[in-house]
Amino acid sequence: MDYQSTVQWLFEHGGPVIRFRVAKEYGDSLPQVDLESLEADLLKSSIVQFWLNNFKSFETLADQQKRGEGLGEGGNSSFLHGSTDQNIEVVLPKLGQLGMHAGMHILEEKINVWLERLEAELEHDPGKTYARDDQFLELVYAHYDHRLIIASSLAQVGCAGHPAVTRVIQSRVDCIYEVVKEDHFDIYEVPGKTSIHPKGWGDHLLKSKLYANGRICLPFVHDICNFALVYPSAPTETKQKIDAIVKWILKPKHQDFLYNYGYIRCPDGRGKSVGHKMIFPGYFGLDKPNFDPRPLVFRCWQMCHFPGSREHPWFMRSLAHLEQFAHAPGIYAFPSNYLREAKGRGYWIHGDRMGLGEDRRRSQWRTIESTFWMLLVNKPPAYTG
Repeated sequence: MDYQSTVQWLFEHGGPVIRFRVAKEYGDSLPQVDLESLEADLLKSSIVQFWLNNFKSFETLADQQKRGEGLGEGGNSSFLHGSTDQNIEVVLPKLGQLGMHAGMHILEEKINVWLERLEAELEHDPGKTYARDDQFLELVYAHYDHRLIIASSLAQVGCAGHPAVTRVIQSRVDCIYEVVKEDHFDIYEVPGKTSIHPKGWGDHLLKSKLYANGRICLPFVHDICNFALVYPSAPTETKQKIDAIVKWILKPKHQDFLYNYGYIRCPDGRGKSVGHKMIFPGYFGLDKPNFDPRPLVFRCWQMCHFPGSREHPWFMRSLAHLEQFAHAPGIYAFPSNYLREAKGRGYWIHGDRMGLGEDRRRSQWRTIESTFWMLLVNKPPAYTG
């Protein structure tokens, strides 16, 4: 089955989400379609309705947190960063994955409110001086939660080209590039040289220059997702910087780092863990006992947008592994744990929220969703934000 036949098959067999996304992103391979009608079906689907109901304003989420309705773990803005069905870093990317995007009337008002919130954060100078742990952590959260998390969440619903979102993404490209451009992996302080609590974290204490003024200049998963969105239309210089970052995270030494790189140190010695690095399942071998296949498809999709990634042995091995689940050319059926859809808690950035609205009680759901994910990996749409 060729590319056009695969697209046609998905359009004929998929539910509202896949039919809409196929028509919108691969419509050149279909006869004339009625996008307006497909969008109406999409909006009526139960999975879209669920996530629309969870899409709330910053103020509403802040009020929920004050009332003790737990939305995440740690931080003074945990309703932004976290893995619950309410956290904005889950809700907005999930809506984007389901085909929802900026410009849709039902999203417009709330998206604009969040964009205004991000603009206000960028206008606010978090400062550079601090003497206490709480003051320092306010800077960390200002950069990570209130800028990176909000910007990356908005980017996933088609706002990557908005000036405020672009400003955050470009700032991250520039600061991370300054760290990785020399292609070294010397990111830790000398163990025992600087005190930290808990003491056991001392072996992985990040060098202070990597988080000066609370901005951690190491590539997080959110960064890679953002870079994938802007890469096709990025200026040459930005593309070259992203290429260098992608090359750095694909090196074995990067995979050897802790899942969070390590720990930052507050002024009074308290340690703090912030962020998630990109971990590639099966990097050291798909036959190793520690190979966890669950996030593999999602990681391939996250990385398929970069030329340097597609040429890397990990990516090529991963695609070869996924090809064994082809039932026919272009048609796939992965094991169900390759297509996780967590309930209640699960990070979108780690592939815990891969469901596309197919009825998982039907035997064909795995074939439909697997085939669509592989279409995205093999022939990703050119994002323009």
